[in-house]
Amino acid sequence: YVVRLPDGTILNRYWDPLTTPRLESYPEEEGLRQKAQHNGILTEKFYQHNRAVCESGWDFSSRWLIDTKRVETNHAADIIPIDLNCLLYSMENLLASTYSQKSDWKSSKKFEELAENRKNAIQNFHWNNETQFFMDYDWTRNRSTPAMTLAGVYPLFFKLATPEQAAHVHEHLRKSFLQSGGLVTTLERTGEQWDWPSRWAPLQWIG
Repeated sequence: YVVRLPDGTILNRYWDPLTTPRLESYPEEEGLRQKAQHNGILTEKFYQHNRAVCESGWDFSSRWLIDTKRVETNHAADIIPIDLNCLLYSMENLLASTYSQKSDWKSSKKFEELAENRKNAIQNFHWNNETQFFMDYDWTRNRSTPAMTLAGVYPLFFKLATPEQAAHVHEHLRKSFLQSGGLVTTLERTGEQWDWPSRWAPLQWIG
């Protein structure tokens, strides 16, 4: 789903218009909804955030939480994910190349420009100078999210990082993420599936 930031930059997020629980997880989500409602979170917003995080495949993880101890504080629909936008950058480049091979120069140019704009946006909004790491971006608060996750290696995989940025990310991986058995998904110990100490094969490959 498209997000247009105040300066006109366009990036993407996970989002679902439905404001109902997923049928396959109705009992669990009803319990979480009650907790969320008790803490002042609107039911409609809760379900949209919950559907967004499930669309991401990272369900569940501290990556999406305002309070890392409480799953009901998930606000995934507020977050512009670094990995999603790197994947879309790759897709735009691939489409530009495909149209070029078909001599459709107009379409090729269009996707080249989209890819270049996204590349610049990833640098401007996802690189965090304080942490020296690629982070998700909370578009409702106009700032990086606090979660450091393996999603931050996607810009290296897709050659979007500068050599200096890659070196900083490498240091974080070496000092913090690399544990016995591989790279942990996040640095938070919450007991959730996509947090420490879980390791996932696709992320090991990307990392």
